[in-house]
Amino acid sequence: MTFHISENKSVVNESKAPSSTSKKPFQIEGILVRIAGLWVFAGALTKTFVGLPGDLPVPILQMDFDPLVVLVIAVAVETTIGLLAILAPRRGWIPLAALLCVFAAVLALHMRSGAESCGCFGGALLIPPALMLGIDAALLLGVLATALRGRPWRPQRAFAFIAIGALVASAILAVSTQSRLEKFQPKESSSASLSNTFATPLIATQTPPWNFPTDFPPQVLLRPTQWIGKPLAQTELGRWTDTLLFPQDATVIIYYLSCNHCADHLKDLAAKQAADPQHAPKYVLVQLPTPAGYKGRIFVNELPAGLRVELTAQVKTWVITPPWDITVTGGIVARAERTKWEGEKP
Repeated sequence: MTFHISENKSVVNESKAPSSTSKKPFQIEGILVRIAGLWVFAGALTKTFVGLPGDLPVPILQMDFDPLVVLVIAVAVETTIGLLAILAPRRGWIPLAALLCVFAAVLALHMRSGAESCGCFGGALLIPPALMLGIDAALLLGVLATALRGRPWRPQRAFAFIAIGALVASAILAVSTQSRLEKFQPKESSSASLSNTFATPLIATQTPPWNFPTDFPPQVLLRPTQWIGKPLAQTELGRWTDTLLFPQDATVIIYYLSCNHCADHLKDLAAKQAADPQHAPKYVLVQLPTPAGYKGRIFVNELPAGLRVELTAQVKTWVITPPWDITVTGGIVARAERTKWEGEKP
């Protein structure tokens, strides 16, 4: 009996040979995607626990979106995308790259406002917009380079479970953020008792006397477009100043002394008033307090004639991007419009 041992060994060796079509591992390259995902997720966590509406970038605050809703959505989106990039980089790099592109575009616009901080970490870290733009751009380039080198678009097992887990985590953080920010909700849209208190706001003899608030939140939202159709006394502005002293028919201007766009707008209104005083509206000039520690230039040096009011500096941040023109007719807000500066106009 003869045994062909050498041939059997040859067969065994051939069966153990690695396949030439085996997939390239995505390990070292995936570290860059995970680092970028961790960066995004860290931003979501800080927004969840310390983020405030006034910390949002100026381009977002200039839009007629509820900043509270924007902040909650930002937490949900950044949590989902960040966790996907960390746990499933082969699929997560795509939404991560798209989000970093959005970040870069918003920061580029934010830099034009002259803001000192990007607000990306909810005000917890004061990072200059230019520095944050550089970081996000470097992370974006790293993610794209990883995609080209590691081919992370190949299928990944258990991706569905990872995606579901990321969505659940984002929902939990979003609900937590919404709950924490509830106290910042403007009174006119969240409190039915205010409407009952001012049931007949235009009749001074039947209206309770205005009292200055005793509770000062760190930030107050002023959203004039939400005031349209309401008595001015029932709006958030009416909570912080006695609007019953305003003329029943007037144009309310909200402005900062340190705002150059406000200065141009007020100067233009003053010129029109001087040219035709009989047809000029009655103005109520509502000045937002200059932030504490501000050492920059004061631009406003010319104002139209009218009633002047200054809101309290005991509120750290007034969340509004001036200048705003609010038309009041018979004590009711008829129109509210923000004057755009040249860089915003199409």
